[in-house]
Parts: sequence; structure tokens; C-alpha cells
Amino acid sequence: MAPTSTNEADKISLLVTTSTFPMGPEDPQPGFVKTLCDHLHNSGANLSVQVLAPNHPQVEQGSAADSYPVYRFRYFLPNYETLAYGSGILENIKFARWKLALVPFFLFFQAVSLSRLVNRHSISVVQAHWLLPQGLVAAVVNKLSRRPFKLMVVSHGADLFAFNSRWGRWLKQWVLGQVEELVVVSQAMRSFAMANLAVPSEKIKVLPMGVDLTKQFTP
Repeated sequence: MAPTSTNEADKISLLVTTSTFPMGPEDPQPGFVKTLCDHLHNSGANLSVQVLAPNHPQVEQGSAADSYPVYRFRYFLPNYETLAYGSGILENIKFARWKLALVPFFLFFQAVSLSRLVNRHSISVVQAHWLLPQGLVAAVVNKLSRRPFKLMVVSHGADLFAFNSRWGRWLKQWVLGQVEELVVVSQAMRSFAMANLAVPSEKIKVLPMGVDLTKQFTP
């Protein structure tokens, strides 16, 4: 762990990009990415944490519940920004095929927002949750950026195992070729990435999802 610094200017600027993040304090949306960000922010490490997530009609705009900045990028008409959240992007498209038309707008405006934040806040590390689409967007932005950053991708499963057509595998391999580190949550995912996507073992870190055994999960 890097030494703690009291000088805000000396902190490492970390931007977490995700398509799953609670829309407000009472949102039942899975909060594992937020929990991670909370721990990073409160760890005392030499980090300045920011989050980039997509907008949604149910997002509580202006909520001050987070002690670090959470930016919601707009990508379509307000009432139709429903590609993310709920069951996830892939399931949302399966349920309503018209949402496939939102994908190009989602990718473009996420890239624009990511680029702006990187330049405005001198971001040095981007942690992208899900190989596709966040990892892809971050890799493209990094290629085109005048201020390159270190890229870490965190895969939670479906993004790694899905998209197994020839073009899908090529796209995943290209993204993984741009990252400093791939974090997966199981040994099975590590084996799959090495065998099917030619990711070097030294580039992969296995970090299983944590469980709170002190308060939430106790007898």
C-alpha cells in the first residue's frame, strides 16, 4: 500500500468506470462496486476516488450520499436511458430488442465523458468494471488520449465468457492487450482467460468477491 499523504495534490487519481452502481441510498441495485469504492476511499491509501456510471431515469440527481464524486453520463433522451441497471445490459437487450439501438450512443458518450474526466482531473489510473463495454471504451480512450493512464479491468464473469464468436474473441483479446492488469474473481476465470484469450499469467490477479463476516453475515 502506498504511504498516506495529507496533500490532496500528491494523491493518485483513480477513476472507476462501471455500468452497475446504486442509483440512490435506497436502491436495491447490487452495490459491490460501490462497496469497493467506499473501502478504497476510506482506506487511508494515497488515492483520490471518482466514479463514472451511466444515467438512468431513476437516478437520484444531486444525491450527496457519497463522500467522493459520482458522475452519471447522459447518452440519450432522459426517459430512454435504460440500457444499464436492472438485470444488466445483455439481459435488458434480450428483454427489449430495441435497446440495441442505444448501444452506439452509450459507447460514444461514455467515451466522451471518460476523456473529459481524465483530462480535467489528471486521472492516472482507470479501473474498468467489465471487459465489455467499460474496458473497451477505456482502452480506446487511452489509445487516443494525450494524457495516457494505467488501465485495470475487473471482470465479474459474464463479460469474459460471453461474445465467443471470432470477432468477439478478437475484440476481447485486443482490449486485454491494452490493460496493465486483469482482475478476475475465480481461478476458473483465470484459466479461461489464459487458455482462450492468450492472457499471460503474470497479467492476471485473482481476487474473489469479499464477504462481510463481522456484521452482515453472522449467526
